[in-house]
Amino acid sequence: MKVSAWNNGAFHPTGAGYGLRLDPVDRDRRFDRSWADVTLDLPHGIKDVRVKLLRSFWRDCPELRSAAVGRWLIAGGHRRWPRRKPPVLTLTHVSGNHFRVGQVVLS
Repeated sequence: MKVSAWNNGAFHPTGAGYGLRLDPVDRDRRFDRSWADVTLDLPHGIKDVRVKLLRSFWRDCPELRSAAVGRWLIAGGHRRWPRRKPPVLTLTHVSGNHFRVGQVVLS
């Protein structure tokens, strides 16, 4: 599935306020409401990034929010992006609540 980089508007160099935004249809189809968190593997060998699923994830904020994801985006040259044109990435289901993030497919 495709996901987009997300930021809360602050663009902190620590990675805080970043994440990956899912389409709500993909969220409902591929994520289980019983999961408290998911584990992400990021490109370049960054493994087992644990992301808590907030209650808002299931309502109107389908983002996987994580400073580790933010630091990875920043290191990859995606600290900022043009308004409404975030980098688009792939998210592949590995098993259970484990997913792999692919390289940027669009910016």
